[in-house]
Amino acid sequence: MSRIATVLVPTHSHGPLLAQAVGSALEQSISDIEIFIVGDGVDPLTRQVALDLCARDKRVTFFDKEKGPRHGELHRHEALHQASGRIVCYLSDDDLWLHDHVASMLGLLDGADFAHALPIGIRLDGSVFPWAGHLEVANSRDRVIAYLNFIPLSTGAHTLDRYRRLPFGWRTTPEGISTDVYMWSQILQEPGCVARSGTRPTVLHFPSPWREEMTPDQRLEELARWRERIAAPDFEARFTSTVTDDTARDRADKEEAVSQLSQRVASFENELQAARGQLDDQQTQLADTKERLEQAERQLADAQNRLEDREAQLTSALGRLEDCELQLVNAKDRHEVYEVQLQSLQGQLEWMSQSLTWRTRERLLRLPGVARITRWAGAARSRRAAD
Repeated sequence: MSRIATVLVPTHSHGPLLAQAVGSALEQSISDIEIFIVGDGVDPLTRQVALDLCARDKRVTFFDKEKGPRHGELHRHEALHQASGRIVCYLSDDDLWLHDHVASMLGLLDGADFAHALPIGIRLDGSVFPWAGHLEVANSRDRVIAYLNFIPLSTGAHTLDRYRRLPFGWRTTPEGISTDVYMWSQILQEPGCVARSGTRPTVLHFPSPWREEMTPDQRLEELARWRERIAAPDFEARFTSTVTDDTARDRADKEEAVSQLSQRVASFENELQAARGQLDDQQTQLADTKERLEQAERQLADAQNRLEDREAQLTSALGRLEDCELQLVNAKDRHEVYEVQLQSLQGQLEWMSQSLTWRTRERLLRLPGVARITRWAGAARSRRAAD
């Protein structure tokens, strides 16, 4: 039997919160719905809550699956094989729907493939935080395709027909990417996909990262308090007014932040301009210093060349000096030889003078060269005596 809507509620360990979330789905203005609670390795308390919900209302079905990869996305895909709703809406096990959420999604999906309610986050102090984005604006759609999410799981919906024409459907999401935006991106990338964004707040989203310090009892009390508020006849009108006021205040805060940021940017640009001027001056000084350094290097190279020439000249002079010293040593050696020869000749001469008669001496003196040798020997003796 076909239904108007299939409501898929993934869960793991939010037992008492699950009862509050599914309770808000069972109270929808459109009652022709089926609710699939898809368990991903649930704990005993969550399992008991899910079974109790099935026993209380036949529209609830519990898929009790073992823990799968990431958040058990493959279990969701398997459950949707049994879906009979014209549209598929999603509900986190710690969020709440207003009474006409399904009706609102049904209207948005008339002629469309994917839609979402106005994303409203509930802060710890009860104030609301609207997420900015609209799928009919190209930039917003591109952000979701690029896995930058502003559509919480509880606000998203699509037609069952579109889902069954997807190449994959729910599948294990890569680490670092939210499971919901991984699904939304796949749908929005489909050629011809028509997507719409709601402008009415029909979902109360209670982000878990904002509530890490809260105990399970505190979270349950928070949801129960909000469910009681939702039951009031004039809640939607008052809540819409609150959302409008908080949105206006948030927009004013953002404009103030943008203004302050613009001022900081202008100040930074002035500082950057001054820094660029200083940098230009420093670059000019650096160029001058570099030129002087290059000139000094050239002068140093010239001085080094001159020093090498001087060293070559000194080496040549040392070589010549060594030659002169060698010649001097040789001359000294020859002089000593000559002195020895002279002493020998002098001894011979003295001997001859003593052994010959005066006549013989006279004859010898008249011989060529003898007189000259005699004079030389006499002079030599005089020099030695002087020394």
